[in-house]
Amino acid sequence: MMVLTWTTLLHSLTTNMKKLALATLLLLSAAAPANALTWKEFWEPFDGHGHYTEQHYHHYYERPRRRMCEVQVTKRVWIPGHWLGRHQYVEGYYEKQTRLRYKPCGRHY
Repeated sequence: MMVLTWTTLLHSLTTNMKKLALATLLLLSAAAPANALTWKEFWEPFDGHGHYTEQHYHHYYERPRRRMCEVQVTKRVWIPGHWLGRHQYVEGYYEKQTRLRYKPCGRHY
């Protein structure tokens, strides 16, 4: 009766793996070479100069684009106070800032 130890088990696994790798390598090297497709052959159906000259265009319905209107948005922004010198302080104040925004026409925001 044979007693399996870790070393004999490891040795048998590595030899089996070597045999499997060698068989795979032989099969891959003996396979017939594939015919590669060139870029020219790949693009022939798309450029209109190849075998397929018919072009089918599918016109899908597109929703009309919404008109966009310019809207002036005015905000009140607080400008904080600051020191101009050692004894002179300028108080903070509110300032109006107006920006131009584009929003869909016909809606009131």
